[in-house]
Amino acid sequence: MDTSKLKTFVNLVELGSYTKTAEKLHISQPTVSSHIKSLEDSIDTQLIQKNWNHYEATEVGNQVYAYASQILKLEEEIYNVADKERDSKSHSLKITTTDKGVYIIPEITQNIKKINPNIQLFFSISNTSSAWDMFHKSSVDCLITPYIDEMKSITEENIIELGKDKLLLAVGLENPLFNKDKIERKDLKKQTFILREQGSNTRKLSLKWMMDNEMEFSNVYEMNYSETIIKAVEKNIGISILPKGINTFIPNKIKFLENIPGLPIERKYILIGKNPDDQIFETFASLTKEAFKKFFD
Repeated sequence: MDTSKLKTFVNLVELGSYTKTAEKLHISQPTVSSHIKSLEDSIDTQLIQKNWNHYEATEVGNQVYAYASQILKLEEEIYNVADKERDSKSHSLKITTTDKGVYIIPEITQNIKKINPNIQLFFSISNTSSAWDMFHKSSVDCLITPYIDEMKSITEENIIELGKDKLLLAVGLENPLFNKDKIERKDLKKQTFILREQGSNTRKLSLKWMMDNEMEFSNVYEMNYSETIIKAVEKNIGISILPKGINTFIPNKIKFLENIPGLPIERKYILIGKNPDDQIFETFASLTKEAFKKFFD
């Protein structure tokens, strides 16, 4: 049943005039008449009758009026639900980040809530390869990641540089290398080296460093996520290449060795947005740049 005809009927019952109904609904009087006739024909019952100088509902018409009013109210609620859903989407941002984002997500979320508590942020954490794949498939609105060659296709206006990341060799407090002034290749050969998982940019750069500098280790482990590797380095399970900036968040727990051949490795960290002119993205980008200063200063 066409709810526009129900709307015409309800207004006619309430106003008692075809002319006033037409004026209120911004339709012609013949259209009002057509709606009422069509409605009456569809249920084969007279709904409106004339009483002196106005129109009113018949006995059946009053019952139909009650149901029609409920239907129109429900229709309004349906549209309200849809409006809220659209409004929610327009005030949300889906972000994927490599695991360095773990350290700055709380700060960004806290600060963006102060600016606009209605903005919803949805974060997912993965390695560089998976994060790029999610962004490339439009599963997310923006991406926080080290720059890789596959991103050359992204236009400059969609990329915001967050800073340059330094990768160094990290050791735990109990590792014999911790207090050693001069470290030679033979010292490293005694160590267990911990690599990130497949798809990680840190893994790719670590393997290149090992090959370019002919590094050998007694054993090589593989672990997912920097946080897991940090814990392993702290417990002296092995050594690993890690971003120096994390030391801001875990002071005095690990040491970054400066005088190692081929290190530090520098890489550019960036934020990529699907819609760089979107106001919510602009707010998020500004807060992200500020939060990432802790890594790069």
